Amino acid sequence: MNKSIDRLPTGTAAGEMDPRERLAFRVAMLSNMLSRWAARSFAARHDIHLMDWRILAGLRNAGPATASELCDFAVMDRGNASRVVRRLLARGLISQRQDPKDGRKTVLSLKARGRRLCDKAGDFVEHREARLIGALNATERRQFGKILTKLEAEARVMLGESQAGGPD
Repeated sequence: MNKSIDRLPTGTAAGEMDPRERLAFRVAMLSNMLSRWAARSFAARHDIHLMDWRILAGLRNAGPATASELCDFAVMDRGNASRVVRRLLARGLISQRQDPKDGRKTVLSLKARGRRLCDKAGDFVEHREARLIGALNATERRQFGKILTKLEAEARVMLGESQAGGPD
């Protein structure tokens, strides 16, 4: 952990848990560290933003999709996704056409240039994945996968409840 952060007092009263011990805090910190590292790496190696990669990866994975579908895939808010789509269109990495089923929507697709960039960046993603997975033994990988699946499912329920104004 960062030494300057480790020296900070916890500020917790007797019996309270240090925020750094809470599951959500730790998962968020891990996510932030990995996102920061990935953002720097994507910018330096591939001249794209991390969010650009997520949209490109969604199109590479699922094929043509609407912006709304890509938001769901990347767990990205609509405003941010709209900026990313405009940037990718301007760079000629994706194309858009009117949805034949619903004329109010547009369908986004990877162009050949976007597919090449996605494939090239995919090598980096595979390296990152191998490095992270390499920190765990086989048993830990299986357990961690099961645990993540459970936590993701609960987080989706919680997110749905918050959007519907339900329980916190």
